[in-house]
Amino acid sequence: MKQVLFTIIIGLICFDSFCQTDLHISDSCKIASPTIATNLFIGENAVLHVTSSLTVNDSLIVYGTLINEGVISAKQCVVNGGTVCSGKPNKLIVQENLTFNNATTTSNDTIQSHIVSFSAQNTIINGHTNMESGYLETNDLIIHDTLEFSGKLGVKTIFNNLIINGTIENTANENIQIHGNLINNNETVCERLNVELFGNQKNIIGKLSFKRLDLETDTSIYTNTDSIAIMETFSGNGTLIQNELAYLKIQAQTTNSSPHIIANAVGNTVEYCRGGTQYITTNECFNLIVSKRQKSILYLSENLLITNQLILNDKAYIDCDSFELCFPHTKETSITPTKFNYDKGIILSNGKIHFDDFGTHEQIFIPLFTTDWHYAGISLENLDESHATLTIDSLFNFVTHHGDSSSDTVHYEFVNTTWHISSDITNAILNLEWNENNELELFDNEFCSVYHSENKRWIAVEPPATKSSQKATGKIAPDGYFTVGNTTIILPIELEYFTLQSYENHTTLRWKQPQNTVPYTIEKSNNGIEFYQIAIIQANSSNLYSYTDIAQHQSSTTYYRLKQISIDGEITYSPIICAAPKTSNIFYLDRQSKTLKFNNIIPHSTEIYNIHGLLILKSSANIISLAMLPHGMYSIIIQTDQKTFQQKMIW
Repeated sequence: MKQVLFTIIIGLICFDSFCQTDLHISDSCKIASPTIATNLFIGENAVLHVTSSLTVNDSLIVYGTLINEGVISAKQCVVNGGTVCSGKPNKLIVQENLTFNNATTTSNDTIQSHIVSFSAQNTIINGHTNMESGYLETNDLIIHDTLEFSGKLGVKTIFNNLIINGTIENTANENIQIHGNLINNNETVCERLNVELFGNQKNIIGKLSFKRLDLETDTSIYTNTDSIAIMETFSGNGTLIQNELAYLKIQAQTTNSSPHIIANAVGNTVEYCRGGTQYITTNECFNLIVSKRQKSILYLSENLLITNQLILNDKAYIDCDSFELCFPHTKETSITPTKFNYDKGIILSNGKIHFDDFGTHEQIFIPLFTTDWHYAGISLENLDESHATLTIDSLFNFVTHHGDSSSDTVHYEFVNTTWHISSDITNAILNLEWNENNELELFDNEFCSVYHSENKRWIAVEPPATKSSQKATGKIAPDGYFTVGNTTIILPIELEYFTLQSYENHTTLRWKQPQNTVPYTIEKSNNGIEFYQIAIIQANSSNLYSYTDIAQHQSSTTYYRLKQISIDGEITYSPIICAAPKTSNIFYLDRQSKTLKFNNIIPHSTEIYNIHGLLILKSSANIISLAMLPHGMYSIIIQTDQKTFQQKMIW
């Protein structure tokens, strides 16, 4: 059949079929019935309105305006300075390349309920293209110039690679779904991307800034090979891997369910800089930076190794919560800052900080806090040991009332904290520094000192620090307790267990302490602060003890502790345990078996939250193990089929 060329000036085309035919549209016309052409050319001032099916066996070239309200299929399509729009359901399917050069896609529907839909093997941007609206499905999207998303209409889905040789302007926060690699070949940062990642073992290459980055599924695994920033949202169940020397800056809000980060490659850095509260979701970092933006607190969501350096900028804190912060290769630069500063540091409210490979003559400064304003910087100098280890944790409930005796105000933070330091270092210098304004004024005496203990005896570190100073120095000994205070400081009783079981009209205490020869004084409190004596129990040969309190307060939580006075006058106390009021006696703590048990209820769900409101344990069991739960104050929520209970729990 001979090829025929049709030039359409104006009118309505209702072809049944044309084969090996070129159509040249030079004015305004409409295709309302199924039509087949070899090539279709839409002139610069022409408007083609398609309401049926149109098949172009070779090339569709658009210089003017294409209004697609049907189904168009072409081998390849070039929109060269033209516009593609729609106001009804439509499809434009390209078997090979879809190319835009200074083009526009938009909606001519006033309510913009339907927009143009593209499907192509490859999509290429050769000149500035404005996608005000449009759905796009393509294997590869290759941008050589500028692709601008100026209207938030239509998802862009890329099944293989997004390759940026030019730039993306995403002023409308358009959503891009990528199942392959994301590659920016420019030296300049490509900004404000809104991306969902679905690929497995894929890469993010080049300098990129995301308004939102979502690693959608648990099989979404991407490697950052260069430098990326996440500004507002970092979400999903996937994994982001840091390559060697890669940089990841997270200004986005993060929770303990944010994507997991693998950041153990040499030279890589992860920076958190949002301000307020963020959570780090990784168990290992080479470099970790917490930066000031107003005030920043970064919470651990699991134990964390920092293999090279932790950098804390002004007003930035890392909170161990109930986890361990570990430095496996300790050196002087492992933690910054390296001098006294109570505006930034590591909060050990429940967790631990651990140092391995602490070398000979190494010095390290550890800016420790119990809250974000109770400061207790510790600096250590190891004199003669190589490859030593050191662990520090804070124990709130081991120390009792401290405060100004002339004031009704009682402080229960830093001045009530015993720091437990365990180490295989036998000859090292310990310097303990503190915030003078927040701490020294709280003590009864005109001076305070660092005390350390070995074998349950407090020894003052000399010389004592006066109110004009904020530092004390002494030698560290393995497995010792350290604190700041005056001579009223106490040590804990070392019990095998101390349990409580509360009933409707009485409470029974049970405990065990082998090799004891001195009596126990049982003390009781209605507020957990002010205690009074209720009984004295003599030591016995069985080492097993019990006491029943029949005068339990039914309207509020009741607190108990044990007190002992040694022959030489040394005072020690047990941890505090509590009994909930009558209306809340639905559970009790079995400290011998380290479990939580229930009284006459069948729990549907039990949730335990720490003092920061972070869910750290959830179970539907009738007996819940607390063996891995650090000691401290918790909030517990128990749901049954009939009722929800919420109470405090001291473990």
